[in-house]
Amino acid sequence: MVGIVAYMLYAVGCPHIPKTTHYFNKERTTTMKIHFAYYNQYKNGIDIAFADNTLLFLSCAEAEKNLHTTPNSQRLIDNLAIDNPLMYAALALDCELQAWADAMDTNWNPY
Repeated sequence: MVGIVAYMLYAVGCPHIPKTTHYFNKERTTTMKIHFAYYNQYKNGIDIAFADNTLLFLSCAEAEKNLHTTPNSQRLIDNLAIDNPLMYAALALDCELQAWADAMDTNWNPY
């Protein structure tokens, strides 16, 4: 049997994302065992593979399109997607990416 491929653009219940992009069943995904996740530079997104051969794609462009960021917070978000894709996906799916970016900006002091 061929594995299921689920393309997901963003999480359900986020008011700043158009309703046409909601394709995600959060309860099912949180109970599935994650096999691996990586940043896909060719599609600008996070590919998450689960143990049952399900592939989930999180578009970084969709997740970040309505965020209000500074150059520093955008740099940190980009680094998070590349270096820690599971944390990026968790923040994006829980609609916490804006709060995380704001917190990182207030904690950042170059001197």
